Amino acid sequence: MSKDFALFSIQLGSDVEVIVASPELARRWQAATQPKELASAPWIVHAAIPAGAHHQFRSQAGKLQRLAPKEAHILANTGDAIRSLVVGGAGFAVVPSQMIADDIQAGRMVRVLPEWRARTVRVHACLPSGSHPPARVKFFLEELRAVFKITGFAAQYAAAAPRHPLRYPAP
Repeated sequence: MSKDFALFSIQLGSDVEVIVASPELARRWQAATQPKELASAPWIVHAAIPAGAHHQFRSQAGKLQRLAPKEAHILANTGDAIRSLVVGGAGFAVVPSQMIADDIQAGRMVRVLPEWRARTVRVHACLPSGSHPPARVKFFLEELRAVFKITGFAAQYAAAAPRHPLRYPAP
């Protein structure tokens, strides 16, 4: 027997994905002026992204462009692994900007084609609808909001945040 459970989601923050590389690798590809010119470059891709998947970019002028790297030279299964590989010069990657902000500031990594951005990544918390969350859950959400504010995520959580109902069948 299966029951439907209703959830609501609260958006806690968002970030934008950008193209990054080590300073040395970026210098070797400095002639590129748009994402599609990097298709044959070495790429580091998260293992959860299906082979042949593409990234969609939008320029500051609003132009859309898709990039499907010819092949991932390296697959990694964590953001930290991708970050370390990029810093080591192994390839280009598309990552959330706040994940690599410290590396950019320290000069270990550079943003490539800064006039282009990829998708917006949103972080949500999902809670059962129709119930009032316990104090510890409210505290946890407030702590997440504080972390997002410190790290530069666009924190959008508030007590009256829009709630988006979700439904899923119980296992």
